[in-house]
Amino acid sequence: MATRLRTTSHNPHPHDLDPANTTPNPHSSSITALNLAVLQRHYPSITSVLATSHFVVLYIFKPSLSNWEKSAIEGTMFICQLAPDDLGADHFNVVILSRRGLENFEARLRSPEDIDVTDEYVILKGDSETDPHIYGLWIFAEPPPSSTANARTDAARAILDAATRARDSRTAAEERARSLAEGANGFAHAGPQGRSLSLRELFGQQREADAGFAVHNHHSGHAMPQPQGGDVLANLFMKARAGQYGTG
Repeated sequence: MATRLRTTSHNPHPHDLDPANTTPNPHSSSITALNLAVLQRHYPSITSVLATSHFVVLYIFKPSLSNWEKSAIEGTMFICQLAPDDLGADHFNVVILSRRGLENFEARLRSPEDIDVTDEYVILKGDSETDPHIYGLWIFAEPPPSSTANARTDAARAILDAATRARDSRTAAEERARSLAEGANGFAHAGPQGRSLSLRELFGQQREADAGFAVHNHHSGHAMPQPQGGDVLANLFMKARAGQYGTG
């Protein structure tokens, strides 16, 4: 986003955090598989988890108050890759599985232009067609040398990278689709007078002409006549070219 939204109120305080949920789990294939299985129950199109933040609080910006409002959603955040669409474009999203209720948060990552990073939040702009909100992701990070010291910057980088990949993949897929559509449209409008003859067709006509000359020679007893100009294939090309442009 072009503007950077700043606020100092409604920031989470340490007493809002549950210490049991601020320590990252060990990275292992079994935990990754378990997280993916849980996510796919809610969002079946998710194919992989790219990054995880273990405590995130969701805020919503209120334009009428020029302030942030804390939502009831907080928990583990996952940055995920989704199955490609019909055009082959890659898709990504952010999911917060809330530990305070049944409502989770999910937002598609479409472009880095829809994302801003401030000292307080990673800010996401909702889908302009279906979601007018602006969201702030408050990501818990402790001072160095804590293992969570880089959690906020790492999450922001992963979100921006996924959004950039989504934008670039969508642009490439749309370009491929446009090229295929233009090619199919050109082929559909190429009639008998609007295309060049293939070499097989040209040589097929050559063989028919040669056969006609041979039959004429066999029955007449005279020498086989040569086409005007003495070059059968050259005349055949000229004849095909004349037929292509509708000349006699």
